[in-house]
Amino acid sequence: QSERWRKLRNIVQWTPFFQTYKKQRYPWIQLAGHQGNFKAGPDQGTILKKLCPQEERCFKILMKDVLRPFVPEYKGQVTCEDGELYLQLQDLLSDFDSPCVMDCKIGVRTYLEEELAKAKEKTKLRK
Repeated sequence: QSERWRKLRNIVQWTPFFQTYKKQRYPWIQLAGHQGNFKAGPDQGTILKKLCPQEERCFKILMKDVLRPFVPEYKGQVTCEDGELYLQLQDLLSDFDSPCVMDCKIGVRTYLEEELAKAKEKTKLRK
């Protein structure tokens, strides 16, 4: 459990929301990314994240890197019923009853490349 806790301390984004999991009311905590990009994984202790080829490439590199102990385990690609591709990742919260997580932003922006492309198409003033 200490290994998972160490990994969990290194997660940098936190967005809580609730969803139904396996037809039971289940508090699903999403730690990273935008809401709607995650699903519960097919196996206990896994989550699915919408596929981003650059992120998948990064996870593959990280699995062989010295940073490996500090990131969720990458378990490969999964195709869901709707035909959408997902990354299957280790769920770092699966062993915790009441996890508490701190939200730390690193970098100069907190949006996706796709959102940047959409913003360029529809330019509007931001306050």
